[in-house]
Amino acid sequence: LIKNSNKICHYFDIPLQHVSNEVLKRMRRRNTKEYTIELINKIRKEIPDAIIRTTFIVGFPGETDREFNELKEFVEDMKLDRVGVFAYSQEEGTEASLMEDQIEEKVKENRKEIIMKAMQKISAEKNNKLIGEVMDVIVDKKVHNGIYIGRTYGDAPDIDQNVTIKTNNHKINTGDIVKVKITKTFIYDLMGDVIYEYGQ
Repeated sequence: LIKNSNKICHYFDIPLQHVSNEVLKRMRRRNTKEYTIELINKIRKEIPDAIIRTTFIVGFPGETDREFNELKEFVEDMKLDRVGVFAYSQEEGTEASLMEDQIEEKVKENRKEIIMKAMQKISAEKNNKLIGEVMDVIVDKKVHNGIYIGRTYGDAPDIDQNVTIKTNNHKINTGDIVKVKITKTFIYDLMGDVIYEYGQ
């Protein structure tokens, strides 16, 4: 359905939380690392332009160095498109808050930083490949004359990356979908020039 529809964004938000089977079991999550890899590979095979987003939790009670490194290697190998990383928070009244082997805050924050740095490298590499590409961008807001902010189909509002749009004398409005040629990239954001507006 998604593959053959031009009305559905090829954007998959899959909240994995972790990939170590031992950690997933402690989280009481039914998925496994093997299933996750199979699912991602299937999506990419069937829908090559799919954008895959997920979130991970580091520092869950009992997370060992080996289990954390397993997550890090997964992030580096699978090169997902959008990743959010959170340090586990010991919320009162939850089952996990009563578990033994709570992780020190500084360790959790360090692990979060390691994953984020790995993702920054991946994101920068992916974005650099987009220079010269022409992309459909939905216009979200006007910054000032000739400059707008928008998103591609692979970016959720207020969560993922933005595209800075230079209009080059083209008339555009918020809500429009415009063709933008990417001219510059950043770790998480893009910049480009409008070359065509739909309906013109």
